Formats: sequence, C-alpha cells, structure tokens
Amino acid sequence: MSDQKRPTWDLSGETHPATLPTDQLDADTSLQEAIAAKVGYDRYNDVTTVLGAALDYAAECMSDALAELAFRARDLRPVTAQRSDSGWHAFWEPGPSKATIDLVLAHETAPGGWHVSLRFRPVMTEAANRREAEIEARIEAANPNWTAIDRVLASISPRGGDPNTADLKKLRENPESYRPATPGDKLDRVYGTALDLGASGWRGVGPGGKPRDVEEFAHARQFLPVKAYGESWWNGIQLEMRPVSSYRRHEGMLVPGISRSGACPQIPARILSDLIRSTGLAPLVARQREVTGALPWISHGSDRGVALEEAGHAMVHAAGGFFDPSVDRRLTEFWAGIAAQDVERHLKDWFNLAPELAAAGYGFADREFSCNDGRDLAQAVLTSSTP
Repeated sequence: MSDQKRPTWDLSGETHPATLPTDQLDADTSLQEAIAAKVGYDRYNDVTTVLGAALDYAAECMSDALAELAFRARDLRPVTAQRSDSGWHAFWEPGPSKATIDLVLAHETAPGGWHVSLRFRPVMTEAANRREAEIEARIEAANPNWTAIDRVLASISPRGGDPNTADLKKLRENPESYRPATPGDKLDRVYGTALDLGASGWRGVGPGGKPRDVEEFAHARQFLPVKAYGESWWNGIQLEMRPVSSYRRHEGMLVPGISRSGACPQIPARILSDLIRSTGLAPLVARQREVTGALPWISHGSDRGVALEEAGHAMVHAAGGFFDPSVDRRLTEFWAGIAAQDVERHLKDWFNLAPELAAAGYGFADREFSCNDGRDLAQAVLTSSTP
C-alpha cells in the first residue's frame, strides 16, 4: 500500500475517509489487503462493493470511448455493425429518445445478445433555449421575492398560480425541445440488458437463444424493437455504468453513483471493453485513465469499505481502464478468499448441525429443505471425514 497520507472529506462537520488515488496503488497488494481484512460478519456482500467500485472506475475511464462507439454505430445505420476481435457485432437500433443511442450486441457463434442503451445528457435546441430564457425572465419579474429554492421548486412543479411555471415545465418535458445527441455531449449512463434473441439471432448474426453464464436471467425480448425505456428496473438488466458528472465531484474528489446492476454486470462490461479495443478507441480510455488515476474517490463507508473500493479501482486501472481477463481473475480471487473466511467462521457449526439434520431425515436428495427464500435447497450428507 502507498505511504501517501489518506485523503478525507467532510460531511456536516464529520471527517470521512476517501480512497487513495489509484495510480498510487498496486492491484495485487490492494486485493490482498481487501481479502485479509478481519471482520465480524459474513462477507458475501463485499463482492458487490468491489465489483461496484470496479464498474465506477471503468465507467469513468471508458465514457469517451463508449460515446464514440455509439456515434459510429448510429452513423453506420442499422444494417452495418462494428465488430470486435472476439466475434461480437454492435448494431445501432433506432429508439424513442434523441438523447439515447441504443445498440444490440450479437455474437457470431455464442448464443444470446445484449441491448446496450447509451444515454446522453439532453441538450436543448437553440429555439428552446431562447424560449426557456424568456419564460424564466417573466417568472422572475412576476415573483421578485422568490428565493433560489422557490425557483427550483417551480421548475419541478407549477406553483403560486403563475402560469409561466406551467409553461416552463411543459417546455422542458417536450421531447421536441431537445436536439439529437451529438459528438461532444456528455454520456450520462449506460445500461446493459440480457436478451433472448429467439431462434434466428439478430440481423443474420448469431444462433439466437439466451446468453450463457447470466444469473437471474429473465426473458427480455420485448426490448426489440426499442419502443420505451424502463425507469427503475426491468427484466434482464445486468449493467449500469455512470460516468461521474460535474455535479458529482466534491473538493476535487470523484463521487460514486448509485448503481442498479444485476448479478453479472462484468459480462456486458467485458464485451464493451472488447469492442472499444477492437475498433481502435483504446487511446481514449488511456487518456481518461490517466486523469482518473490521479483523483481520490469519496467513500460513504468505513475504512474497511475504502479498502474494498480501492481493490475494485486498482484492478481496472491495472487492466488499462477496461474489464478484461485480469479483472475477472482478481474478482474470482477475491470471491474465493472471502468465501474461505465465511466457511471457516461457520465450519464448526455446520459440523455440529449435519448429524442433527441427518437424524431428522434430511440426509437424502428427496428430503431437501428450503434454507432461505424458497429458491435455495440443502441436504445433509455425512462422510467419514473429520474437521
């Protein structure tokens, strides 16, 4: 671990830890420190923390390249795909929002596909900008005593009987007030949804079916063609990546977003990484990685949580800002390490419990019992081995 003094940040007078800049960290050392932490709880949720930090870091490094990938796909129109060296094809799929570019990923030989939705921050047309300024001037003239908070509330919901606030809200909610996403616009977030491509693949590519190795897969074929976007959760969602926006920065530190990724976000993140490298966009990632590596991230957890976040950041930094096999290897190593700790913590109780279960008749496959929420089943099996 670096000897650099750990940065901190202030929240209402309380001092909280932040991560060290990632270019000061060694990936394997950070990983071992995260595994070796002594805790008094089962650590399975720590995987979510490490993976979430890795995705945050990758989102920051890959955002410019992902945006360029999206604009290239749109320029190629739906019939022409960008192709990765590993056989993934990325097709543009027209969608309902000017600020969003939707891609469908299909593999030449592997089953299933992915819907990747790249959502840019909406930008008003020049005419809508002028109209907005006119309405805001009228609101200020009619309500000279309003505070800044009053104006924000008025922009969300009309108030005070002023018809101008309703006009402003209507203008901002009108899709025609915004131009299409354009190179240079900021990428707001990326969603990856697992797709069942049915029996025929997509635009002549792939064998169809569902993607392999996706946990908690739910049928998501209704995304194609893309007619509407989900607001909070939808069938098949696995990935959410959120580059850090200008308002999510705190005294020179990056602020992680709140992700709703599914059980296997590393799968689409790995595919997108491969597409970026294969299409010559890796220099954009390298440039952003250099900037990101010099900055700390604030942490909402304890010192223990900071170590987990540093491990996630460092493994992606070491991979050049991408998700690649080295990230998978380190994630697997972390999972194995903390699983060993959890097993060791409970092993004595399990050995005491096993004879009791067997004596109660739960020693056979046809006498499995529910041990969690109805989806997880167990049975006791006695052997001659001793702990």
